Amino acid sequence: MQLLQEFKRYQELIQRENVCRTLVAERESLLSLMLDYVQDVTNKFGSGQTEALKAQYSNNLVMPPLVANIYWARQLESKV
Repeated sequence: MQLLQEFKRYQELIQRENVCRTLVAERESLLSLMLDYVQDVTNKFGSGQTEALKAQYSNNLVMPPLVANIYWARQLESKV
């Protein structure tokens, strides 16, 4: 995520032709890391590993489990 923030921070500079050609390897590395991250989140979402997080939302915000699941899924979607 830190690498993504750096790319966003210098977005205008990165769009320059010479800089763009120079940073091809870094962009590919960032893309690879982002794909791994999305795959990891997808796997966690499909498995039971996230039940504790959903329960935490439900307990702290005092809402029905279905609403907590929707709230959690939206936060996860925006994070990805």
